[in-house]
Amino acid sequence: MERLVYIPILILPCTLVFAFGEADVVIDHPQLERKQGLLYYDGSLFSGYTFETYAEGVLKSRTRWVNGKRQGKSTKWYENGIIKEVRSYENNRKNGKHLGYYPDGTKRFEYHFLDSQYHGCYREWYPDGSPSALRFYKFGVEDGLQKMFEADGSIRANYVVKDGYRYGLVGSRNCITTPTTVTP
Repeated sequence: MERLVYIPILILPCTLVFAFGEADVVIDHPQLERKQGLLYYDGSLFSGYTFETYAEGVLKSRTRWVNGKRQGKSTKWYENGIIKEVRSYENNRKNGKHLGYYPDGTKRFEYHFLDSQYHGCYREWYPDGSPSALRFYKFGVEDGLQKMFEADGSIRANYVVKDGYRYGLVGSRNCITTPTTVTP
């Protein structure tokens, strides 16, 4: 069970702060506008950070943008200051490790992306830290071992995907009842 140490971050909601040479702009600023998947500030492609705060001024989210596209780390926090999600972007596409946490800091998920598609290990946990899912993907398609667990630890699904076929306990149920015997 992983726990995060956190430091609450306070930001005045409507200020424009310059850090590391890039602007911080509140996400609902009237001069910010999204057009065709790009972010503009005052008519020009935006480079810098957008942020959002809770009513008390505690940081809710912060995302880096370069030439109107998400680039680098995007982070969200709970009101208590604990990190909720950390996501990574390259050229406006999900790439790399994406992490999620419960409000107490316990790890919730770990996904890996390549060009906005699941790629590699995909893991999820229940709030108590026990595993919920362990899956593997190649370019957005299930590939290899796939395991899912119930909250009590029992196996919900345990199968392997090879060449597009599933082998093992898939864990799905039929939508309709099928007869157990065939009548002539």
